[in-house]
Amino acid sequence: MPVSKKSVVLTGLAGLIVICLSYLAGFYTVQNKLAPYKFYRAATKLATERHLSGDTVRPTIFINLNISKNKNHSVPTTRSGSGGALASVRDELIVMNHEGSIFQVLDDSVARLGIEAADSHFTEYEQAAKSDKYKSMYHRFNYFRYNDILAFDSESSGHLVISYTEWMPEEECYGNAIAVLDYPLGTKSIADVSATADDWEVVFRSQPCLPLKTASAAIEGHMAGGRMDHLGGSTIVLGSGDYAWDGLYAPEILAQKIDNDYGKVISIDVISGEHEMVSYGHRNMQGVVVEKGSKKIWAVEHGPRGGDELNLVKQGVNYGWPLETLGTRYNKLPWPDIEDYGRHSKFQQPAYAWVPSVATSSLTQIDNFHSSWDGDLLVGSFKGGMAYRIRIQNEQVVFSEPVQLIEGRIRDIHQHTDGRIVVWSDNESISFVTAGGTLISDTFVDDYLEVANYSEEQAVLIKKTVDACLECHALDPFDHTSAPGLGSMYNANIASTGYANYSAALKGKSGKWSDDNLKAYLTDPNAFAKGTIMPNPQIEDPAIIEAIIGLLKQSNTSY
Repeated sequence: MPVSKKSVVLTGLAGLIVICLSYLAGFYTVQNKLAPYKFYRAATKLATERHLSGDTVRPTIFINLNISKNKNHSVPTTRSGSGGALASVRDELIVMNHEGSIFQVLDDSVARLGIEAADSHFTEYEQAAKSDKYKSMYHRFNYFRYNDILAFDSESSGHLVISYTEWMPEEECYGNAIAVLDYPLGTKSIADVSATADDWEVVFRSQPCLPLKTASAAIEGHMAGGRMDHLGGSTIVLGSGDYAWDGLYAPEILAQKIDNDYGKVISIDVISGEHEMVSYGHRNMQGVVVEKGSKKIWAVEHGPRGGDELNLVKQGVNYGWPLETLGTRYNKLPWPDIEDYGRHSKFQQPAYAWVPSVATSSLTQIDNFHSSWDGDLLVGSFKGGMAYRIRIQNEQVVFSEPVQLIEGRIRDIHQHTDGRIVVWSDNESISFVTAGGTLISDTFVDDYLEVANYSEEQAVLIKKTVDACLECHALDPFDHTSAPGLGSMYNANIASTGYANYSAALKGKSGKWSDDNLKAYLTDPNAFAKGTIMPNPQIEDPAIIEAIIGLLKQSNTSY
């Protein structure tokens, strides 16, 4: 997306203002010896650089993450919608958008490849939808899309594989399609490959071809699933969604019948076209991954209202949809004809379920990233840019750690061959994630105390008191996970952070966190706001309270 001259000027002015304010604040800091000047200068410079570049450092339980955007990150589209995916072609990164346009992703740009995707016949579907026969139906064109892209080498060739919803003009029906483009193993760069839509071979079409629906949308393209992974040799595994043919949004339940390809995990040989059902009773698999070494198949399944699932996919097993789910209808009523409401005990239970839903969007396995993450599964989410790191041991989920990666909706998470985790969002942007960044707050307290005018005894007591505070709070001004972040508290309105569980006592207080209000609150929280959930920190020395207020004051200006 081109940057306007106006935005460049505003960005420059904003940067100049930040630099000027930083200088004045730094001068005041030195004169009053409130905090470490050298650290403050470095922190302000780092914060300014991150603000202008869009780079972020986010904390997780074991490591911090560096998150940076592709400098020219916007992938162009011509029609509304979202979808697509990332893939690695050996050491090159590519992305396909919901329209099927394929781009090579470089560190600071994207370049459209000379590869035209197989035709999904979207234009013919649009025309049919306008006909007298179908114009009265509800058509959601933005959900008709290309769903996934995969690249791997077999003994004979390099393969580019795409999955997408395909309209069959003559039969006037639709389904999931898998198409393959082969290229020589000696090809040096994917940029050297060119192809038209006719150069692809369609090796799989889900059966039967589905008619347009009169209930809900004519084509529920967002329920196609369509995610793939390489199973080995020339075989892939596909999660084929049920397109909402579930007995509620369509008259027939397909996922529970084995005579069709919907609501199924399917293995497909991309050379011969031979395919086999692996499992059934699924809804909408938004992520499929083959575990390295063991070849176990894991899938994340987007449930209805509640009941997103992580499943270990086993041959011939029925996973219950829609006869069992840990979710409900979107109107909060039980799903029709449910066999064990809220239990999921009669069919194969999920390895893990999110209640309420986290809107799972993708799945990958992490390897050669960081020792504390390697081997874990990483699940993308459409909610709040969140991902969930899943630790598996002996086919059991040990924990699920929520991690915010971006702002907005994550469409796909992929680990590139260089170890970086790459995030593709629904606003057509690409972000790169690496391990090991340092948050300003990680060293702030120690650096503050190192040069501040406190005796050694006072510094020890201040550090112990702050450490006790950090058992619940974070200094990061954006981390409100278990308590309000302290980094931007000073002089802010009381109960104004993004923390979700403020007590009514604090919500009812007016004013700002001034020196006087902070002193009163730290001395006796319940006396300041009767009924607050903040425990009394029992700080007996007024000098320690003053020191903590000074630290909060400085941590605020450091951001």
